[in-house]
Amino acid sequence: MKNSRFQIGISSHLVAKLSVVSFAYLLHFTLGRLLSVAEYGLIGTIITLSNFYYLFLTNGIRQSISNAIAINSFNTKDIIVKGITLQIGFALLLSIVNVFLAPTLSTLLGNEDYAMYYSFISVLIPFTALYFAGTGVLNGLKLFVRESLVTILYPFLRLSAILFILNRPQSKPMGVINGFILGSFITSLITWILIIRSTRKLTLSDLDRPRIKTTKLLKNSFSFIASFGAITIVLNLDTLFLQYIKKDLTLTGLYTGVHTFSLVPYYLVSAFYLVILPYISEYYEKSDKYKIRELLKKTVSIVMLFVFPIVFLISISGGKLLSLFYNPDYFVAGNALAILCMGTFILSIYAIFTVALIGLKENKKAGVCSLVLVVADIIFQFFFTQQSGLIGSASGTFVSSLISCLLIYYFLVVKTGNFIGAKLIYSVLIHLLPFLFLSVLILRVISITNLITLFLVWAGILLPYYLITIKMNKI
Repeated sequence: MKNSRFQIGISSHLVAKLSVVSFAYLLHFTLGRLLSVAEYGLIGTIITLSNFYYLFLTNGIRQSISNAIAINSFNTKDIIVKGITLQIGFALLLSIVNVFLAPTLSTLLGNEDYAMYYSFISVLIPFTALYFAGTGVLNGLKLFVRESLVTILYPFLRLSAILFILNRPQSKPMGVINGFILGSFITSLITWILIIRSTRKLTLSDLDRPRIKTTKLLKNSFSFIASFGAITIVLNLDTLFLQYIKKDLTLTGLYTGVHTFSLVPYYLVSAFYLVILPYISEYYEKSDKYKIRELLKKTVSIVMLFVFPIVFLISISGGKLLSLFYNPDYFVAGNALAILCMGTFILSIYAIFTVALIGLKENKKAGVCSLVLVVADIIFQFFFTQQSGLIGSASGTFVSSLISCLLIYYFLVVKTGNFIGAKLIYSVLIHLLPFLFLSVLILRVISITNLITLFLVWAGILLPYYLITIKMNKI
């Protein structure tokens, strides 16, 4: 593996994910001030519904395209044509289903007048599908910088929703949808311009390769959809269980704040599984277990040294972060945020291992792990939430993620050999422990009264740590 190319991929994707998180929070922060509570609630359901459809567009054909291109065994242009045909067909099917479901959804969610807004999501779906398929092509070609650029562009252009709201205040929900459609259209157009320019440089040997079977692309797609569908369920089931069992909107509101910040590690770690997939696929085709182990070892090391410090700061600042971002009433949810953030971090590592296992053609084992993850989460959520409310919901995610992560790690070790040895654990701990101790000490000593101060203190802790880590060639 060319370390420099891998590191460029990781670095560019981390920058992209940080940008995605920043733009997403900026969008919600602004919408919360421009919209009434009812309008914001409507937009929330629109975004949630869009995210449900994105599950099938971001996880499936996208990774299958990347995987097929990376192994260098099939005609790349044929993969792209068949992949995009499948993605468009799937997107059109989802759009049609959404149009028919819109009236029913609007009735179930309390207002039949909202059917028009839900229906317009069908216009958004095809453009978003084109964009996600395009990132799969760029990923498979290992054009990580270009992939990261369009990844940053997409959430940035979605901010155009704010301009639509300001220009058409009489139809704010539609303004948000129009902003999302515009952002998806422009991003997908730029993505495919980049792809067309890149594929012009393909060699004759690539074009002479055999064509891939459509069924092969579909088979891989279903594996990714099933695996990431399970992860998506676990990321959202806790909030639904809490409301179902406790039937307390105040508790659910507190947990919504917890859930928002607990997703940070998942956003960041997704940068890693996006980069390792094409490499895992390539090394598997070459039967190079040593390189697979080294890739997984390096990935785990970087995740622990780069992402875990952020997770730790969020966890030990939980109550303060929530009370400063929302209001003091949220302080009581700080412990739940600490537990859930750690649980989401473990679930994020599980996502990396899932991608690796599918890349190694162990689709059935990945399916078993997905089933264990969902069943365990349902069981633990049911019992823990009844007993402990907020803490119970967070603990259910933590325990189910830990069990599933250990199981999938075992399957990977059986397939490739152990890649997390005592030497790696010792190296990570020796480097992290001083940071963890100083972080707790600094946050206890310094008086923090506003959000800007908290972020500046975090930056003051993280920047020296990252500089030292990079200088020591740890990242």
